[in-house]
Amino acid sequence: QKAMGEIGKSFQDTKTAVLGLAFRGDVADSRHSPAYDIVDHLVELHALVVVHDPFIEYDAQLASSGVRLVKSIEDAING
Repeated sequence: QKAMGEIGKSFQDTKTAVLGLAFRGDVADSRHSPAYDIVDHLVELHALVVVHDPFIEYDAQLASSGVRLVKSIEDAING
């Protein structure tokens, strides 16, 4: 947030990709993941958050926050 402010930008309506959600690598377990804190903060800043994790197919917490979970890094970055 500080870095964005220094360049005169904000997260509001800015597409922001979070790459990785699972608590540990190579598993589909996202319980207690610190990435949720980051996602929640970005949502509070009104960012347009997109999450990609190759091991997570659906996440109720993200869905209830209006955060899109996408299948590929390309989808996270481009669309």
